Amino acid sequence: MNASLPDLSAFWMPFMSHDGRQILDGTAGLWCVNAGHCRADGRRGRKRATIDLYEREGLFGRAAQMAPIFEREIHKLRGEPHVIDVRNLGLVGGVELEPREGAPGARAYETFVRCYQKGVLIRYTGDILAFSPPLIVDEKQIEEIFSTVALVLREVD
Repeated sequence: MNASLPDLSAFWMPFMSHDGRQILDGTAGLWCVNAGHCRADGRRGRKRATIDLYEREGLFGRAAQMAPIFEREIHKLRGEPHVIDVRNLGLVGGVELEPREGAPGARAYETFVRCYQKGVLIRYTGDILAFSPPLIVDEKQIEEIFSTVALVLREVD
């Protein structure tokens, strides 16, 4: 068996902002399979193309503009039923829910399903709702995401 890392550029590159090119030119272009076995990453060209596209489309700047709106809206969920904690960094956030007695993860799963039925796709892991909208998200869409989640949290037991 051989271990490898998935191409995480779509996930971590948005957080690198304009320093992404420096990271790609450095040791981040090497992925260690296991101790002592590093190889040059053949996906460097795709990563560079991704960064070029993000820069050309202004997505890094857009993410920076939307981050305060995202933060404002996600933190409005504090005080909603079942919410233990709310946290975010940029356009990534999590809302921890109180687990149901004897059914950990069930409340978050039900919230996920009901949000999906209302046209909003979120993720969940255990009792945490996870949010990471695309970098093209706008203010109205961010507001819709979190107003839908708030409505659903009031509906679930």
